[in-house]
Amino acid sequence: MKPVLEICCATLYDVQAAAKAGADRLELNSAFYLGGLTPSLGVVRLAKKTCDLPMVAMVRPRGGGFCYTEEEYLTMRSDAEILLQEGMDGIVFGFLTPDKRLDVEKTKADAQRQKADAINTLINAQVLDATEARATLAEEKDYIMDRSLDSALMRSGAE
Repeated sequence: MKPVLEICCATLYDVQAAAKAGADRLELNSAFYLGGLTPSLGVVRLAKKTCDLPMVAMVRPRGGGFCYTEEEYLTMRSDAEILLQEGMDGIVFGFLTPDKRLDVEKTKADAQRQKADAINTLINAQVLDATEARATLAEEKDYIMDRSLDSALMRSGAE
C-alpha cells in the first residue's frame, strides 16, 4: 500500500500550498505551537470550498495532554459532529488515561461511532508519543487498529 502524504494545515494559505505541493490528504487544525487544536469553522468551510483533496480535522479542545475531563470529552464529540456535518472526511483524535495509557474504551467508542457513518478514524501521533508504557503500547495499538481505527498518524523519521 502506498503511503499517504498528509499535510497539516492551519490556514487557507496552508491548504492552497499543500495542494500545490502534491498532498494526498490534508489535516486541518489550529495552534501548531500547542501541538494542534480543533480548527476554526471558517478555515474548514473555506478549505472545503476551495480544495477537492480529502480532509480530516483534529479534534482537541486544548493543549497540555490528552487526558480529558468529561466536559471536554463531550465538547470533543460535539465538535466532531459539527466538523463531519461540514464535510470533513475523518476526525483525528486520541485519548489517554490519567496514567498515560491509551484510553481504549473512549478511543474504541468514538471510532465505532464514526465508523457507523463510514468516516475515516485516525489516532493522533502525539497520543502515541505520549504513551509512557511502551511495552504495552504495541498491544494497545494492535487492539485499536484491529477493531476500530482506519489508521494511526505517525511522525516521519526514526526514534
